[in-house]
Amino acid sequence: MLYSIKTHGIGVMGTVINVFYKFLVKKLNVFNEFLFDDFIKNPLMQEDRFWKKKKTKLENMYPWEKAEKMSRNIKRLGTTGKGVSYLDRFRQLITSIGNALGYVRMIRSASLRDNANLLKYIPEFVNNIKFEDVAKELDIEGETIESIKVFDMCIKNLFKQSDEAGDYLRMIVQNFDGITE
Repeated sequence: MLYSIKTHGIGVMGTVINVFYKFLVKKLNVFNEFLFDDFIKNPLMQEDRFWKKKKTKLENMYPWEKAEKMSRNIKRLGTTGKGVSYLDRFRQLITSIGNALGYVRMIRSASLRDNANLLKYIPEFVNNIKFEDVAKELDIEGETIESIKVFDMCIKNLFKQSDEAGDYLRMIVQNFDGITE
């Protein structure tokens, strides 16, 4: 991933995050459909009521026997056309969501590493200098001043990316925040 970012730049990250977001929306819709199916919802609500009544008595440890019984009940619902139980399909769904989240974290780590590799050659004090102002004091004009403006912008963006760290998971959570309300 790091070499891909080095080759193509961080511009690919926006595309990757957009694709991930669409993927996550589709998977969470399937997740919701599963949980709101009456064959699943009703037993889950019963277990929730049981848990709320007995969790202090159980010392916040859900009984293994109850979990096995719930698993057997869900397996009795049948299988998909491919012979996979609904519980196994749900596990696969959760696994694919987890893998996608891990991929986004990996992208973020690669981005941070690439940025750190670039910043190690630029001293911190350069971030506090605006080279455009220095160039104007020296009466530099034309294409040179334009290239200095671009350089200033690049330095500013490098340090900004370092500070923000591209926390894509937090942005995604903020997008989903309030949807269920």
